[in-house]
This record gives sequence, C-alpha cells and structure tokens, in this order.
Amino acid sequence: MTAQPGHSRNTGQPPDINFTVSHVGLGTPQLGNFRQEGTLSEINFAMKRVVSIAMSAVGGPTDLQQVKDFFAWPTLQAPGVPPTSNDWAAMFNTKTKAFVGLAGVTDTGETRAIVCAHAIRFTDPMWEMVQESGCVLLCTGLSGDPTAAEFGAAAGNRKPQAVLAQAVCN
Repeated sequence: MTAQPGHSRNTGQPPDINFTVSHVGLGTPQLGNFRQEGTLSEINFAMKRVVSIAMSAVGGPTDLQQVKDFFAWPTLQAPGVPPTSNDWAAMFNTKTKAFVGLAGVTDTGETRAIVCAHAIRFTDPMWEMVQESGCVLLCTGLSGDPTAAEFGAAAGNRKPQAVLAQAVCN
C-alpha cells in the first residue's frame, strides 16, 4: 500500500512509502524488556513474535535514502530487540482491526502524521499480536514490497533501521 504523507512539523517530508505488514521474532540471549513511557505495556523478551511494519521507498535508491534519513532510526541488530521510540506510534482502528498510519511528535512538540492511502486490515492472529504486545516493530531501509524472507535476509545483513513503537488503538 502506498502511503500519502500527511502534515508534518518538519520542513522535509518523506517520499511515498509502501507499508508492508508481517511479523518477526525478536530475541535476546538473556531476558530483556520493552517499556513504553507513560503506558502500562511491558513485554519481557527472550524470544517474542511481534507485528512488523516495514516502510519501504516506492522509488529508487534516492527515495530509499530519504526515507532512512527522515526517520533516522538505528540499524536493526537482528534478532535482538531494537530501541523503543517515544517519537512514533502506529495507529490502528479497533472496529476494522486495521493499521491506518503513523503519528509522530517532533522535538518542538508538533505532531506529524503519515497516513495509509488504504487501511491495512489484519488477520485475527496478527490483531491478537498487536493487542497482546501493545507495540510493533517499525523499520525502514528496504525497497519495494518485501516478503518475510526478504526482510529476514536484509535483517541478517544489517540493512533495516528499526525501533519498537507503541500500538495505539482507537
């Protein structure tokens, strides 16, 4: 699905983005956790499957770099747990069980939104993952519409940049 960038507090906007939804296993050699500031969500990781939302550039290498630069997330150290983001959240519609876009807050406190051109409806098991964990893996650094196998190969080569973000269900 191609996303339409919404209003942004930044002067720069990302190029058009494909949102690809899948799920990945995150793990650590020891028990770790995800705690979202201001919420009660806490997940302990040894190995946990979470919903992943890959934001890939629609265009070529220039667009890919612009998406990476816009979000500026750290490189994913797969299969480890990426850092949490208090700047971005994934937005979901609870009535339709669909991903509808991203919301972010800039350093100046302004809000920006990147809205899916078409909401992405989740299967019941994927929706349960979102509800259970309260977070999703957001990542950039991929092109086109990557499959789960392509995402896994890219993660193994340290190509994606990723963060864990709160799943906000309205």
